[in-house]
Amino acid sequence: GAAPAGWPAWLPSTLQPEAKLGESQWPVWRARNTAEGRAEVVKIFSSVDMCVKGVDSSSVERECRTAQQLQRLRAPDASRGSDFFMQCYGHTANTGAGDFLELELCGQDTLSAWFEAAWTAGGVPVGAGQQMWDQLQRSLALLTERKGEQS
Repeated sequence: GAAPAGWPAWLPSTLQPEAKLGESQWPVWRARNTAEGRAEVVKIFSSVDMCVKGVDSSSVERECRTAQQLQRLRAPDASRGSDFFMQCYGHTANTGAGDFLELELCGQDTLSAWFEAAWTAGGVPVGAGQQMWDQLQRSLALLTERKGEQS
């Protein structure tokens, strides 16, 4: 079938669009990576938008590389919080048409939406609330530690 409106024809055929998730600065789609057999988030940077917004391919690549560096911290000590960050599977620069990132799909709800739904359904279970709090603290500690390493 035909690709949905807004899905660029220059993206590889192994990425099959499922739904548009949103568009703040860049369009973001849920897609099926048929080569890898997984659902992914595809963040699309068209050449025209990149030019208008003053973004180059190296800054898009840096976004992916930063996520990959955080993931490399997982192996020695997962308790540091790196496993709570979205993985970047790859950055592809498509000369002339644009760039795209393939990211881990971590669900479609924001943290605010999750808490609101849980509250409406009768409250946030203490265990789940504590687990979220612990994850947030470990993730923030990792970011703070990484910031100190860059200084």
